[in-house]
Amino acid sequence: MTMTVTKADIIDSVYRGDFAGTKKDAFRSVDMVFRIIKEALGLGEQVKVAGFGQFCLKDKLARRGRDPVRGTPLAIPPRRVLNFRPSAVLKEDVMSRYGGRLLDDGGENTARPPEAGTRKALGHFTDDGLAVGEPGRA
Repeated sequence: MTMTVTKADIIDSVYRGDFAGTKKDAFRSVDMVFRIIKEALGLGEQVKVAGFGQFCLKDKLARRGRDPVRGTPLAIPPRRVLNFRPSAVLKEDVMSRYGGRLLDDGGENTARPPEAGTRKALGHFTDDGLAVGEPGRA
């Protein structure tokens, strides 16, 4: 079973956490974060979130491809694509939690609960909102 986390779920999580504001304030805060990321990417900038990953644009060159239905060759034009590269901390946390649930046939053993996660990954962010090792952290 796959679960999808929506923007509304993120807003609810922020609101239910240690957020000192209304649900409308939580919506505005989450919306502003996404808006900042979109605007930066729209300007061609990279967005790096410590302990999470990096969003960036990549240029793909023109290339020859094949129509999957007809099998005929076709030209794929150059394009720009959005790319996300997870940080080592995020990969370590996800793999330590869910890596052991993979079955030999490629499926997931959902009967086995996720592991607790790694200390490094879970302790990366602090209560003051700054990542460990981030400039401005006392």
